[in-house]
Amino acid sequence: MEMAQNLGLAAYERLMATGYLAYNLCSQGRVDEARQLAEGALWAYTGSLDTYEAYVCRSVLADVACEQRQLARAESVYTELAEVGERRQFRIPLAMVYFGLAYIRLVTDRKQSGLAFAHKALEMIEPTQALQLFLDQGERSRVVCQALQEAGEQSSFLQRVIDNLPSTQPAFISLAEKVLVVKCLGTFRVLAGGDEISQERWVSTKARDLLAYFITLRGERIPAERAFDAIWRISRGAA
Repeated sequence: MEMAQNLGLAAYERLMATGYLAYNLCSQGRVDEARQLAEGALWAYTGSLDTYEAYVCRSVLADVACEQRQLARAESVYTELAEVGERRQFRIPLAMVYFGLAYIRLVTDRKQSGLAFAHKALEMIEPTQALQLFLDQGERSRVVCQALQEAGEQSSFLQRVIDNLPSTQPAFISLAEKVLVVKCLGTFRVLAGGDEISQERWVSTKARDLLAYFITLRGERIPAERAFDAIWRISRGAA
């Protein structure tokens, strides 16, 4: 750990883990916690802001601003991230940046540019069949998907998203409604609706490792520092 700190690796790993944690918190509606985590990690990080993990943290801050109806601020961050994402080819997070821009443009009566961004997001996400990425956007996803359909977009992916969106945003989701099955004995496996999520569909191995870590220790309260250190050790062990 001391060597990693001296090399700057520890800060990088902390930023990576924080990005995933903040993204999860934001998708759960815990936007203030997500903002605090992302801002704190970016403030402490001294490396390039063009890294994938910094990109994820910054996109969380844009999502939080959007959730809090600070649309001008969110659009400014998304626009900057779009340039970085296009240059660095961060396909999945870039797709969700396009999604954010699509939503903002659509709800502020800029339909033509909103649809252009919506088409870009769909083109990048649909081949992955990562339905949950759109579902996590809640009512924002309904706005974007319905606008695409009204514009003549014929996509079974869009219809599946709309069909799986709740009619209203629930305060909580009971365990009985969960569709994910996680198996930790032997090889770590995750099944969605009975279908196993294959290795190539994970955004990164770190995302899988973080999920495995929290599932294994689901009965405990895990401080952020402990999670960061554990994920760093896992990544170093696999190297």
